[in-house]
Amino acid sequence: MLIIGHKGSNDLVPGNTIEAIKRALEFKVDMIEVDIRVTKDNVAILSHDEFITSNGLKLKISDSTYKDLLSSYQELTTLEDALKVSKHTKILLDIKPGEKIEPIMRVIASILKNQPEKILIASFDFKLLQNIHNKYPEINLAVTERWSGVRAGHRARNLGTKILIMNQLWLWSGFISSLKGSGYQLYAYTLNNPNKALKWKKYGLAGVITDCPDRF
Repeated sequence: MLIIGHKGSNDLVPGNTIEAIKRALEFKVDMIEVDIRVTKDNVAILSHDEFITSNGLKLKISDSTYKDLLSSYQELTTLEDALKVSKHTKILLDIKPGEKIEPIMRVIASILKNQPEKILIASFDFKLLQNIHNKYPEINLAVTERWSGVRAGHRARNLGTKILIMNQLWLWSGFISSLKGSGYQLYAYTLNNPNKALKWKKYGLAGVITDCPDRF
């Protein structure tokens, strides 16, 4: 079972930052998950929300330049820097719905040539994943789904992937076992309970996305 640091190590330090990635690496995670958005001037950065809020300012990422955002939030991290810090550890890029993919692809292009296994791209946005699959069929994709195993499986088949990422609140042992038997790799998010993870591992859970890599 893979241990995947959510936003790096979201429970220990501010997530989606260099510090969070470094902390996750200290606990020897198998993979690091980060959220990707793109600025007005086409810089791929790490952020879960569509706004950067700091020092009383609320800036929409897609309407702001990287320089403007950095002046408000000094911990702002680019995808390029995140990839450098993560070294040889695999990265799960959760691209937020509606984001532009080309600026992201430019950053990861050299890695895909030399270490294609390092990158796994996921999104709730099926059209975005289809676009990536059509333009870059060599990229490893994962379908992210909140609750519907049927919808997740349908989308996975269309994308030629066997990796599903689903909300742990809707998972149960029989469902996990069924997906395992159908050849899927299931990652649960956001699961911070090691005991539940160990129980589900017996039924075939392939990975845990957790805020607390120190607990695992």
